[in-house]
Amino acid sequence: MPEESLHSLNLLYWYAPEDQQWRDEIDLHFRDLKRHCHITKVFDKVLSPSMGEDESFLAQLRNTHLVLILVSTHFKAAQAVPLPEVRKSLEWLRWSGDCLVIALLLEKVDWDGAPFGSRDVLPSDARPLIEWPSRELAFHDSEKSMRGAIENRWLMHGDWLLQETHDNEEALEAYEEALRLNPAFSWAWYCKGGAFAGLKRYEEALKTYDEALLLDPSHTHTWYWKGEALKALGRGREARQAKRKARQLGWPF
Repeated sequence: MPEESLHSLNLLYWYAPEDQQWRDEIDLHFRDLKRHCHITKVFDKVLSPSMGEDESFLAQLRNTHLVLILVSTHFKAAQAVPLPEVRKSLEWLRWSGDCLVIALLLEKVDWDGAPFGSRDVLPSDARPLIEWPSRELAFHDSEKSMRGAIENRWLMHGDWLLQETHDNEEALEAYEEALRLNPAFSWAWYCKGGAFAGLKRYEEALKTYDEALLLDPSHTHTWYWKGEALKALGRGREARQAKRKARQLGWPF
């Protein structure tokens, strides 16, 4: 496991006590994922009859970046309803891109409308683990999807930092972490260019926009903001060419 860093993530498993064996097996199969994504701490939240009165969950959530809900008939039967403060806190963490809430289906369960219903559901096509021809295939699929979700988590967090706190430096770090996980993430290259531009580091913004265009040469936003970076550098002719390309691709202005 890597040393804890600014980019370390904490993972919380949330499950019914009857599913402890599933939790242990999943954690074992996610060992490479935890190493690659710098998941350095793992917590557990086991459902209990008093869960609805458990205020310690609020403090735990504030120190959590990933919540993996193991959905089963046991979990659904518990019908644990978290405190309003806990629900509010989790919604805030989701909105800021600071916390991912992912449901991993162990078996077929009607999950719609359940507390903390997640938009991210594993494995693929919401096909429960027990319905796959082998657990290895199901775990491999889930790990791949988790990696993609974590990449998007860093992208969302960077966007939130730019829009809500205007902290370009921290946003830049978030985008760089997304790109460490996936160097072919063209949208993260584009967003990183925007963070550089916000810091008036136009040469670096220009190089970053070019990286984005290597991966997605038809991205209109990248061409337009590349033109803006060129304009800021006093390279008017090239700026006009970039913006002309953006218009050809559908940029409205």
